[in-house]
Amino acid sequence: LLKNEFTPVVWSEWDQGRRGEFGKLLAIVAEAQPDNLAVRSMRADYWIAVGAAENALAEIEQLWEVQPARGLQGALLLRQLGRNEEAVVMARKASEKIAKQSDEMPQSVELALLHAQFSILLENYQAAYERLLKTSKLVRDARLEAGKAEVLVFWSREQATIENPTERFAKQLKILAKAFETAPNHPLVINDLMVVVLQCTDNQDENVAALREVIVQGVEPDLAHFIHGTAALLRDDVDEAIVHLE
Repeated sequence: LLKNEFTPVVWSEWDQGRRGEFGKLLAIVAEAQPDNLAVRSMRADYWIAVGAAENALAEIEQLWEVQPARGLQGALLLRQLGRNEEAVVMARKASEKIAKQSDEMPQSVELALLHAQFSILLENYQAAYERLLKTSKLVRDARLEAGKAEVLVFWSREQATIENPTERFAKQLKILAKAFETAPNHPLVINDLMVVVLQCTDNQDENVAALREVIVQGVEPDLAHFIHGTAALLRDDVDEAIVHLE
């Protein structure tokens, strides 16, 4: 029944009755074949879909050692439940398995991206970037370039905790400049770049000003004018703002 009537699983298109029947059938099969990993995987996805995090975790805890990618799901669920220490432990253990697999298959884009996701969760941005960089030297894939840019954006956001604004802006601009060089059209990069450039408009440090100007000159003309115009508005220079925004 599961194979013939419920495959593929299209959760968004199912009504409550069909979802309930699917869950009951899964329970019957799981009881009959408790060691069937495919069934456990379906059960984990089912519990996540219905928002039963604790039940999903019970399945994932039996899966993640043989399916390390599940460790990411489990860690995120644990974090949602406020069990942060357990989340870190699961993420680290699963990440070690993924890192080993990625070392054995350095050309695997999927493994590199997965390892990067684990590293971001653990806030180890340098490890995430280096893994993607290593694979990108072996394989040309747009996902790797986008992934590297996203890691750099998250790395830049981490600098927001630095209390000294000059030091913070200098570090953020350097990181975002590299992200922009990597993926100039990535919306996440453009968004954060614009935000940081505008935030540091009034900073008088020469290094920050130089970095800001280099970045603004390097972006597309439309975006550069938008940044200059918005910055002018923040300085109450309406005439200059009108020139740029027009």
